[in-house]
Amino acid sequence: MIWNPASEEGSEDNPLLGGKHFVYIMGDNQNYYYENQNSPNYDSCQWIYNYLIKYENTGVENFSLKIAWETAMWCAIPLQNPEFDFLECDVTIKLRVATPYQKGMYEFEVEEPENDNLPVFKFSTQGLQTQTSRTDVLTEALDIINIVPNPYYWGNHYGNYTYDNYARIINLPKISEISIYNSSGYLVKKITKNDSNTYYQWDLTDKNGNKIPNGMYIIHIEIPGVGEKVLKWFGSTDQD
Repeated sequence: MIWNPASEEGSEDNPLLGGKHFVYIMGDNQNYYYENQNSPNYDSCQWIYNYLIKYENTGVENFSLKIAWETAMWCAIPLQNPEFDFLECDVTIKLRVATPYQKGMYEFEVEEPENDNLPVFKFSTQGLQTQTSRTDVLTEALDIINIVPNPYYWGNHYGNYTYDNYARIINLPKISEISIYNSSGYLVKKITKNDSNTYYQWDLTDKNGNKIPNGMYIIHIEIPGVGEKVLKWFGSTDQD
């Protein structure tokens, strides 16, 4: 199963809840009721997996299940924002702290604890500042320009409705020239992008507003003063 929540909430009679991709945040808590059953620091979920895999639906109270779920600090049902690409980058941020309304408590006490045992965040943004007027950095950014989905099949789209079909050319700078050709080299569409969006949303039509036929397309992207990128894309827009 892939973690890819959708944006649909559903209705009262048919709650979709984005596909019900629940997210649980577990704590490294001390267990006062079951000896030697303390949940550890983050271990790629191995500890909780070992407890959940013991569960059997016998109708009898299962202590393994209680031990596992009592460490849960927070639960949510995420929904995708349809205005943004799903997982637009591969950045992972991990914050491991006690809940903000509860002090961290342990078997031993520390004299003069930092921040009175309340959560403390420490991080640095050194070296992460935006680099401007750097042609070499812009040239490297050409590598991440792409079009999604690829391949495209009817119904496999970003849109919210059946006929709201489009693809996105992503990771674009503010200014770019986009030329779309069919496999015979005919110019299907030419776009001049000049906005703050990091993508261009193509409605899968040609320069005359007609729906494009199925097939392979070549997409040439030119970034003035930087360089160019060529993409191959296959699209099937027929419903059958």
